[in-house]
Amino acid sequence: MDSVKLVLPAAGHFHCSYHRSQNIIKMCGGDSGKVPNSALWMYNKLMKCKNVEQLQYNKDKHFVNMSKKDINYLNSIDDESQYPAARCAMDLSVFMYSRSSSGTAESMNKANKEMRARTAVDLLNACIMLLIKSFNHCVRSSRASYKNLINRFHFQSLTFQVLQQSQPNRWYSQKTIYRFLLH
Repeated sequence: MDSVKLVLPAAGHFHCSYHRSQNIIKMCGGDSGKVPNSALWMYNKLMKCKNVEQLQYNKDKHFVNMSKKDINYLNSIDDESQYPAARCAMDLSVFMYSRSSSGTAESMNKANKEMRARTAVDLLNACIMLLIKSFNHCVRSSRASYKNLINRFHFQSLTFQVLQQSQPNRWYSQKTIYRFLLH
């Protein structure tokens, strides 16, 4: 994080909401988050706050009814590191883009796991592996698109044949066929 702060001084760590809620369940219990004044219930409520004033209001209102253990666990991390409202209030240039979990980053890490494992050994082989994986993904996507296109064409052709056989004296335009397909 220190190397990032050299380039981006306002950068900070933000905890993944999914993993934070899983840790709250492990440490404080309350797996549903529906029990009022439980740690997970309070965390979910604070995650939905739109500004710092609302965040503080909810803390003041509900912390008095919560156990000391739950309060201490929720306060073990700075508000700016776990609640979007507090994070965005740090500076006018801070945006969360409606994101609070690290699911996208973790998906990318999983997809590139083989490549990341090889970087320490051989950077060139890792780059080649990344290119091969990207190429294979592109080929799979192209095949899926082509197959989808062929299937649509075949379906439209069959639909046209069925319409022609059901009423052979009637001429069907492409627009009529599409209207038929949509209903």
